[in-house]
Order: sequence, then structure tokens, then C-alpha cells
Amino acid sequence: TKKAFEFQTKPLALAINSPPGVKDGDLVITTPSFRLEYQWQPESGTAQTGDAFTLTVKRRAGDISAMLLPPLPVFRAEGLAAYPQAPEVNDKTNRGDLTGERTDTIIWVLEKPGTYDIPGIRFQWWDPDSRELKQQVIPGLNLDVLPSPADKVTAVASDMTGQSGNYYFWVLAAVFTAIPAVFLFLRLGRKAPGQAVDTEKSTFAALQKACRSNHIGQTHSAFHAWIARSSAASSSPALSPNSRPVTLSEFARACDDTQLSTEFEHLEEALISSDSNWRGSDLLNSLRRIRRKINKQKTVQSKTHLAPLNP
Repeated sequence: TKKAFEFQTKPLALAINSPPGVKDGDLVITTPSFRLEYQWQPESGTAQTGDAFTLTVKRRAGDISAMLLPPLPVFRAEGLAAYPQAPEVNDKTNRGDLTGERTDTIIWVLEKPGTYDIPGIRFQWWDPDSRELKQQVIPGLNLDVLPSPADKVTAVASDMTGQSGNYYFWVLAAVFTAIPAVFLFLRLGRKAPGQAVDTEKSTFAALQKACRSNHIGQTHSAFHAWIARSSAASSSPALSPNSRPVTLSEFARACDDTQLSTEFEHLEEALISSDSNWRGSDLLNSLRRIRRKINKQKTVQSKTHLAPLNP
């Protein structure tokens, strides 16, 4: 939903150096006409980790250059990543009348569950003809972020981290080996006869297909579906007892793989900017390497627990 507020007066007649009513440190412009449009997308305040919210603000001011319109303040918080986009700045002249136009966009990506309050933004300007300090406020957004299905699977493993020191890695690996079986049992009970059941192999096949097709959104979703069906969260012995891979970057750190971390950064950047030039081949190569490492560790863990043939 787009909302617009417009205030029109006579052409600029007088410039005021220090408009009355302006507090010290406040930014204010002097213009006889100001128009503001804004849009939150989506508008709902309920979401899951991995979702993104976008605020777009367009301003038009008469008799001033767009360069004088200040950038939007960027709110950041732990678990809420902010990505301000490059502004669109234009000056238009019609029969000698100057109009400055500026469009700003900020994207917030929800990285962790919780409640976040993105504050509103206040714009103020001095109208030299009516000699009034005017203002308009864009309302903020309250977000209740719930764990995604992939987060809930990872949370099960995190509950096991405090139970052992030297055997942490093996306990975590065992838990994640059992989780896919639980998922299969639940899915089989809900699927209609003849429907396929998602497995680690099938979800990784879907991930490979998404990477080969260079589809950014499908690759992002397919990765989380695969991690929910595998023991990927326990892929590195270097995991600290309190680690809990939730985001792409946290998963890469848990794997202790620099190349994978770089490829995840490229994927996130492409997801935010909708970059049509993104290619998934390098990410797929890294994921295949990590998957082989996971399977090798699962094999070693399985052999470790085999009973002796001649007790």
C-alpha cells in the first residue's frame, strides 16, 4: 500500500538561515513544496527467519537540489541485518522551476528469531512562505520473527551441546543422523499413498538443480530444505559447544570453509539485489565438497559404534 502526502505553496520567496522551532542537531530543508511517498513490503509484522522486509521512500522538494535531501537513517540490531541500497537522485527543471527527487530503499533480512521494533522516520522542512516548520512521520514496523523449519531442526542439536565436552562432536553427529529418520517417519504418516518422501538425497538433488539453473530464490530455499534432512550442522569438529548454525554465514563458519563462506555471501547479495548474473556452479562445487566431508564423518562415526565381531 502506497501513501502520499503533498503540501503546495507559492514559489520560494525568502530563505531562512535558522528556522524557529528547529532543535540543535536536527536536519531540516527549506522548500515551499514537499511530497513524500513510502511503502513497506510486506506490511505484515509476522515472519520467519530468512524473510526480508523492504522500505522504499520517495521524496520531491521544490526549489532545491536532490543532493540536499538527507539519506535515510539505517536501523540495525543483532539478528536483523540492514542493507541500504544506492539512492536514486535526480534534479528536474520545468520552465525554470527546480525540483529535487530522491528515492531510498532499505532491506532488512531477519537472521534470528525474536521481536524487533524498526523505529519510524521523521521528516521536517521549513516552509518560507507560511513561515511554518512542517513534518511528516513514516510509521515504524514491529516484527515478531518465528524460527523457520530449518531453525527448529538445528535447535534440537543445540540442546545437546552442554551434555559433553570431549564427545560433543560425536553426540551432535549422532543426533543429526537420527533427525532425518524422524522427519521421514512424520512425513510418511502424513503423505498420501504414492507420494514421494523427501530424503537427504532428494533434497540435495533439488539443491543441485537450483544451482545449475542459477535460480537465486530456489537455491536459497533448497539449501535450507537439504540442511534439515542432513547432519550438516555437525560437519565441523571445530564447532563450539554453544554454536547454533542458523544463517548461511554461521553454517559456513561451522564448516570452517572460507570458499563456502564466500559463495554464501555472493548468494545473499544476489538474493537482496535480484542479480540476474548470479551463477550457482561455484556454490554447488563447494556444497558437494562439504557433503562428501559430512558423509565421510558419518561413516567414521558409524564404524566407531560397531560392536566387535568376537566379544
